[in-house]
Amino acid sequence: MTLQVETRYLYGYAGQLEANKDDALVSLEQYCRQHCLDFDGLDGTLYPARWGMERLADSMLDACGSAKQGLWLTAYDLRNAAKAYDAADVSSAEQLWTAGRAWSMPAGYREVDVAACDAFSQGASVALPAPPFKSEVGQVKDAVYQLFGTVNDWVARLTGFDLLEKLIPVTLGDSGAVRRVGAAWGEMEHGLLAVAADIDRGMDVLSTHWNSELCGTEGASGAFDYHIRKRWKPAFEAVAQACDAGQQLYELLATEYEYTVNALLFALNFYSTRLKKAMKVFTTTTDWKKFLWNLWQIVSTVWQLIVDAYDLLAKQTMAFKEGIEMLVANIVTFRNMMRGDFDALKTL
Repeated sequence: MTLQVETRYLYGYAGQLEANKDDALVSLEQYCRQHCLDFDGLDGTLYPARWGMERLADSMLDACGSAKQGLWLTAYDLRNAAKAYDAADVSSAEQLWTAGRAWSMPAGYREVDVAACDAFSQGASVALPAPPFKSEVGQVKDAVYQLFGTVNDWVARLTGFDLLEKLIPVTLGDSGAVRRVGAAWGEMEHGLLAVAADIDRGMDVLSTHWNSELCGTEGASGAFDYHIRKRWKPAFEAVAQACDAGQQLYELLATEYEYTVNALLFALNFYSTRLKKAMKVFTTTTDWKKFLWNLWQIVSTVWQLIVDAYDLLAKQTMAFKEGIEMLVANIVTFRNMMRGDFDALKTL
């Protein structure tokens, strides 16, 4: 049996794990609640995306909660191991002097090879910036009114129905808001990687001061090294990769939504051209037959615009909703493919 242990390093690393639990992971939880659940701007046809986004954020909060509980238990067990080593040393000292000890050590005497245990960190530094936000909805509204505003005013005066006033609030969301949430997931990735790197560096320090072999196999020190380097570190890295995948999918969904908006603008351009032509004749003709014909053209064009726009937006909204569901499913599948890396984050 080979044993080398300096228990103050066990206590020191336990403190580093607790610092990550109390500071880094708490900061990540707060950031997730503030930014990954920020649905401001996800209105209109973007509203269905909220359900999937909320599920992903809730899963991340569950993972952080499990990680906090697991790091607490790991630190607790490590402290108990240090106490057991100290108790064994006291017991060995009592057994060392069978006839009793007739001398005593001077107060404060220390072994020559003792090193100060000041190499452990105070946990990972997690100070994530707020995700950048560039609103895209304002310029889209401006484009709609510039393209269709005059026609809309004519239609409103003629029919009493303000098409844009009714259509815009229920159709337009802000693709910039989707990118903002995606950027927040990118920052979560950076924070989780910082925690993974921090506990790995701390293990580098601890491993040089704790070595135990029993009957030719690794003892407690080897098992603990495996627990940190092959379970906890990969777990944090795997969740970080999931965050990165989420960011990329949000970017894809924002682009898909912008395609929907551009398709709507194309439809407005097509129908506004027809309406302008009909209204020009409608306002200048003195032939009642042409008047009625162009009135019918205006009404039927407005109706067809409503039908086509609804059909387009309904299909695109369904596609967008399915995209969010794909995002959730991909994250779950990704998690299940990580060869047990998430095991350390299972609820205890």
